[in-house]
Amino acid sequence: MSLINKARSHSVVPGADLVRLRLALTAFFALDGFVFAGWVVRIPAVKEQTGASASALGLALLGVSAGAVITMTVGRLFGTTLLERLGRTRTVLAGGSTAAAGMLLGAPAPSLWAALLGYAVTGLGLANPFPVAVERAGALATASALG
Repeated sequence: MSLINKARSHSVVPGADLVRLRLALTAFFALDGFVFAGWVVRIPAVKEQTGASASALGLALLGVSAGAVITMTVGRLFGTTLLERLGRTRTVLAGGSTAAAGMLLGAPAPSLWAALLGYAVTGLGLANPFPVAVERAGALATASALG
């Protein structure tokens, strides 16, 4: 049974845990935004570094989106198994580490294809932490609404 979509009858989070959950979710979504912003501002540098033409860069950016869909789909296929074996916290930490490694591979890449490979690893890493964070945000909203 999927841990992400599992209905819960006890969605109220105790006070101190609610504050920690809010801080963790805020940090997760802020970090996700900073990672994306950090990547976007590197696009001109990646173009110059790899010597890509405007059309090749456009194709690569399309490839990043297509790659994200593919890698996140593959990641989600194994997501339930990961969540059941590792739990939410370890899954988020492992996925975040994988995403960070992908960004570290993609940002200084010497070629366009190496950059795409790094960003595919990033998509694979984000496949499971993001849904877990959204699920926890829903629990947080429910807890806030209840009291």
